[in-house]
Amino acid sequence: WVSDKPGAYTFKNVVNEMKQLFVWVQDAYANVNVGVVSNSVFYDDTIPETEVQFDYRSSIKVGEYVVTLQIGDEVNALLNTPNLYVQHSGQSAISLNMVPFDANRFLWTGTVNISASTPEGLATFSVRVEDNATNLQTNIKSGVVNFIVDRTFPQNPQFEVFDTQTNSQAYTNGNVVRISINA
Repeated sequence: WVSDKPGAYTFKNVVNEMKQLFVWVQDAYANVNVGVVSNSVFYDDTIPETEVQFDYRSSIKVGEYVVTLQIGDEVNALLNTPNLYVQHSGQSAISLNMVPFDANRFLWTGTVNISASTPEGLATFSVRVEDNATNLQTNIKSGVVNFIVDRTFPQNPQFEVFDTQTNSQAYTNGNVVRISINA
């Protein structure tokens, strides 16, 4: 028995799981409360894992592109909305509007918008994911971190077709033609 009410308790078993604490009270006459009084808390010291999926070629043009953020190493549904940012060449990072894709809130989707005014060059994703126990992840552990914005299309090439016998560009009687591409 402790004569003073404790202000803290130290867990001896530090496995990530639900911990249940019990308390019994004894009065000055050594009477102990009859009912069981308990409270529980989920112990979690694991930093969330993050993966960014951006299934496009490494160089993208003007358009809207879906990006997925997968959060791992979590047991309970996340209460906090994660932050996924994209930083375009020479600009400040902007936060993407993330929407949960599953009930546990471990899978999130957002949209990267590339417009005619988006700077060309390297773009970088970054994250800030805080779980229910305030463990914080600020690194992308796997998946895509960088992509290239390339809004410039190549010039149209000069393309010519020639008959192999007559060099005619209009007619041929052969099944093989000579071609010329200047790009």
